[in-house]
Amino acid sequence: MRIYILIVLGSFLFTSCASLLNNKQMIIEVHSKPDSATICLDNDSCFTTPLCLVVPRSYSDFNIVVKNDSVEKTIRIKSKVSPEFKWGNLLFVYFCPIGYVIDASSREKIYSYDQSIYVDFFDKKLFYQKWKSSKKGQFFLRGSIPWINFLEFNRGQGLENFKSYMGLKVGVDYYHSKRSFLSLSVGATGISDIAFPVMDRRFIDTAQFAQSFSAKLTNNHDINIFSTNNISLTLGYGLSLTHFRYRQIFDDSTTNKIIELNKSNKTTLGLCFDANVILFKYGFIGMNLLPSYYTLNSGKWESSYLSYFDIGVRFPIGNYKKDQIKVIKYKPKLIE
Repeated sequence: MRIYILIVLGSFLFTSCASLLNNKQMIIEVHSKPDSATICLDNDSCFTTPLCLVVPRSYSDFNIVVKNDSVEKTIRIKSKVSPEFKWGNLLFVYFCPIGYVIDASSREKIYSYDQSIYVDFFDKKLFYQKWKSSKKGQFFLRGSIPWINFLEFNRGQGLENFKSYMGLKVGVDYYHSKRSFLSLSVGATGISDIAFPVMDRRFIDTAQFAQSFSAKLTNNHDINIFSTNNISLTLGYGLSLTHFRYRQIFDDSTTNKIIELNKSNKTTLGLCFDANVILFKYGFIGMNLLPSYYTLNSGKWESSYLSYFDIGVRFPIGNYKKDQIKVIKYKPKLIE
């Protein structure tokens, strides 16, 4: 526990949420209806939609001109305080004032623009709205390592709590709509008998281990609450099948034999909920909760649960082809 506290304190001495997640530049993806509208920048350069503008972060607004054959609109891209600065530092609870101070020292990083905009020439009221890109039809292959796991189940003596370490999960995601996907995954937790390499089981005469093997099917949704393309959030819910296994062993140092004192197994059906933060397109960290309500072994309705924090990667697979969008580096004239 002390080492975790030192790591957290040390990280705050050098960085905070917005400073860590936000680059000095950001990408604004511009789309229009209909496509192939003309975007003119204040340096007299003109391009057609869709395109990406790479602009410096700033606390000031700037303008672009978007036009087609019959309509011309001057679009004011408004600056705003980034969600990473407003809400991200609150995750650090007691240390959030330090995070706000560190972020404020790098003012350009605490401001942002909408990362994707959509100009509808048929809408006379709105100048632009947020654009939501579609991943429909795309597959992702995922793999992760549940690091610390918490289990609670009944071995015949009432509900008991256990903690286990390490694990392995694999799965596949499929986007069935624009920003929603089905996720099927299987995995195991508690595949390691020890938490850290410095702990040696040979010095423990009697030890108990709790493991789980689970499969879950969830429906997930991409939630856009961040101002950067480097980070996003997914929330999911669904059904789970979990197998719990308990072992108690005695390590006889005189004979160098391991004697199994007790063991029990049970398989359960239940629900599952997960939240994942996608980092830099392919990495993610997540929290998973699998409450169970029905035990197949006994045919009884009783509660059990499995929860774990995992770290993993997610890669696109299949023949999905994303539209090739031209990227333009642009330093706008700011409106003070």
